[in-house]
Amino acid sequence: MGRDQGPFNLANPWSRIGWWSTAALVGVSFALGFVVLARFQVDGPTLDVWSAICRAIGITADLGPAGEPQPPLRTPTRIAWTSDTLAQVASGNEHSGAMVALNCGACHGEGGVSPSAFIPTLAGMDAAVIYKQLDDFRSGKRLWGVMGAMATALSMQDSADLAAYFAGRADGLPPVAGEGLPRSGRSLRQSDPTIRLIFAGDPGRGVPPCAACHGPGAHKLGAPALQGQHAAYIERQLAAFAQGMRQNDINKQMRTIATQLTTDEMHALAAYYGAQDADVAPRNIAISNPWTRATPKGATVGGAYLTITNKGIEADRLIGGSSSVGKFELHQMSAPNGVTTMRPLRGGLEINPGQTVMLEPGLFHFMLLGLKRSLVEGDHVHATLEFAKAGDIDVDFAVEAIGALTPGAAD
Repeated sequence: MGRDQGPFNLANPWSRIGWWSTAALVGVSFALGFVVLARFQVDGPTLDVWSAICRAIGITADLGPAGEPQPPLRTPTRIAWTSDTLAQVASGNEHSGAMVALNCGACHGEGGVSPSAFIPTLAGMDAAVIYKQLDDFRSGKRLWGVMGAMATALSMQDSADLAAYFAGRADGLPPVAGEGLPRSGRSLRQSDPTIRLIFAGDPGRGVPPCAACHGPGAHKLGAPALQGQHAAYIERQLAAFAQGMRQNDINKQMRTIATQLTTDEMHALAAYYGAQDADVAPRNIAISNPWTRATPKGATVGGAYLTITNKGIEADRLIGGSSSVGKFELHQMSAPNGVTTMRPLRGGLEINPGQTVMLEPGLFHFMLLGLKRSLVEGDHVHATLEFAKAGDIDVDFAVEAIGALTPGAAD
């Protein structure tokens, strides 16, 4: 009864209209969705009708490629840090490795301390790092003609012995050691972009801090510590990763990071690590034209002047100084409202990377307080300047004439 009176009663013209409308809507939708719109691709060629229909329903129109030979799967390294691999590395014998290392001295230097800026120092390098790189050369995962031939001639045990020998050398790279709590200035607030990149990374580009794997302060198994390594070698390897010439990094970590770095950043990172000596900041402070004035007999104060240049990539701070003739105190002269005043410079004097600061009469200078003797023209005053990062630097101040305004012939 209901069928005779409902939408299934085709004798009713409204039922026929409804069914025909539904069929037309389905047909138009199919044509638009599976034929017309599916043919167009973003940045690709327009598909034919059959390919468009197959693509719309999620199947491929061409089954040919599935049966064709596929290129072999390429892995960046054969090394996996399993317990067996670590046991093999730990089995290395230094005495046996010393015999094998006789073949390495021509390039890597005696005892693994490389004289060339483009060849890495191996002395002090972690054994697991050396073992992995030798296997990468042997398998062709890392390409370098001479090293490929050398590594091919070594057995797995030879590699472990060689790694143990170089890792045990104490006259090369500094030992890897944790630093405990982070030092101040090693955060995203650091103004120096190189220091910020090393210790905090760049979250905006997805770049992790270099120190998380390569030190200082942290270490990742298989990642080489970079402190004290040749800067030119580090820079060359960063460029090789960025250009895809070196591909033996597990999970493409280094290739991903290096492609995000500019050439200037690569150079600065290499310079920082290459300048490191153990965990002591490099002395990139250059002192020139240190001089002072002769003082009248009985005078207890004097002035000392010099030029300081920061050749490094990290800011440093001149804190003070000391001398056997009297106390060194850093002062600043100024003339607010036309009245000249002089006061001690609290907190020291900051010298930014690449900056040259002159301590001269009328501005920044050292005051010599409590002089124990008169300063005589032609004499020299030995002093020790204290810097926050460069540490203590010995300086000889040439004594010029009373009232001199320039260092004259002082060097």
